[in-house]
Amino acid sequence: KENRFEQFIEQLAYLGLNEIEDEFAGDMIESCNEYGFLPEDYIIKQVAKEYGISVNRAEEIHTMIMDMYPKGITARNIVECLLAQLKDSYDEDSIIYRIVKDDFDNLIHKRYFKIAPKYQVSQDYVIKIRDIIAGLDPKPGLRISEVSEDYITPDVIIKLVDDDFEVIINDFYSPNLSINPHYKQMISTKLYDKDTVKYVREKINSARFLIKSIYMRRRTMERVVRAIIKHQYDFFFNPERILHPMTYSVIAEDLGISESTVSRVVKDKYADTPFGIIPLKNFFSPTAGQDTNFESISRQKVKNCIMNYIEDEDPDTPISDQDIVEKLREDNMFVSRRIVAKYRDEMGILNSRLRRRS
Repeated sequence: KENRFEQFIEQLAYLGLNEIEDEFAGDMIESCNEYGFLPEDYIIKQVAKEYGISVNRAEEIHTMIMDMYPKGITARNIVECLLAQLKDSYDEDSIIYRIVKDDFDNLIHKRYFKIAPKYQVSQDYVIKIRDIIAGLDPKPGLRISEVSEDYITPDVIIKLVDDDFEVIINDFYSPNLSINPHYKQMISTKLYDKDTVKYVREKINSARFLIKSIYMRRRTMERVVRAIIKHQYDFFFNPERILHPMTYSVIAEDLGISESTVSRVVKDKYADTPFGIIPLKNFFSPTAGQDTNFESISRQKVKNCIMNYIEDEDPDTPISDQDIVEKLREDNMFVSRRIVAKYRDEMGILNSRLRRRS
């Protein structure tokens, strides 16, 4: 299966980024929605700070990514997306560029009478500009989506071998990359002129960086999956298959990487396990205890704990829902008081005031 997303992200190897910048760039790309736009809550300068990258450099990298093909991916809005596509054919002082930048709203609402006098052109000319812009791609992300979504190819395989789980990265669909020995020989002989050798050396360095980047991404995924197995021990090793509430920060702290890296690794990735094909994100809870698919899996664990706490309470001074929240937190289960009350009601247990003996 052709993976157009991987083909797009491999272009990062030619941008001359260091490893941290490459991670940051990958973070931006993989945070985009299906149309190729960054979500509103993705603030580039804030994410850049997490990676230790200056705001100016982060914006430079952002511009580089939008210049990759197809152009406009990681744009923060439609105007930024279209401007990225116009850059190759029109300079920033051109009328079409300025109209998109400053009068896009008037253009899409056909207020040509406002645009024409401002730029000292006819309304027919504005309409011609509109037709050119109509030929641009307002949703470039769709061009790097999977060719087919009728079936799932797992990105990682988790197999039970001798009472332990082995993690295998499924790279069947990824090419086995290597550098042609012929080009290595070219830079070690004196048969070619200086400019040719320099050009070949630059391309070899880019290829080496690409190969290393692919290897590092596979290695990071393997480490993340192993950490998931470690922290979700009850799911993998106990027949009840109970998932514990867990956030990206748990894995990030364990591996010494950023939360955004963990999020990027598990996004849209699937694991082939002895229990079926499972999205990696299902091992995490966005906010522990909220009404999510994850919470429905782990609720029995929480309910069992609530029942045990109440059975052990002093009938004269029964524990409150907030007391239960604190006890759960001590057992590394972070659940809100509202959820505790909800589970208690589901089990038919009265509140602390009504449970008091006297």
